[in-house]
Amino acid sequence: MVGDCAVDAAGQIIATTCFYIDITDSQRADVHAVMDSAVYEFTESRATMERSKGVLMLESGVNAARAFEVLVWRSHDANIKLRELAHQLLQAITDVELPVTVLERSTTFCAESHRKP
Repeated sequence: MVGDCAVDAAGQIIATTCFYIDITDSQRADVHAVMDSAVYEFTESRATMERSKGVLMLESGVNAARAFEVLVWRSHDANIKLRELAHQLLQAITDVELPVTVLERSTTFCAESHRKP
């Protein structure tokens, strides 16, 4: 709301005028932009966490809950945010080749996954 007032010679307010400005659309667009960004960031962070848990599960033979516990423990121990630690783990293994046995098993699984047991 934007307003103004008229005063008499003594400085007393004798009239007021005002205008209402509707900023609903502008505000709605801002809220949507913030929410879209937050959802995207959450989704990316979640995917990074899941991939890093998978790395630990494959490498150590632990289940998902234990892999998450290890990540949390290292995060606290190193005083690094959990999502940053997960990101660092994925960066550290980016150029690492999988052992032949893992590649053979995953290839066999994909090739035979259409068959019913």
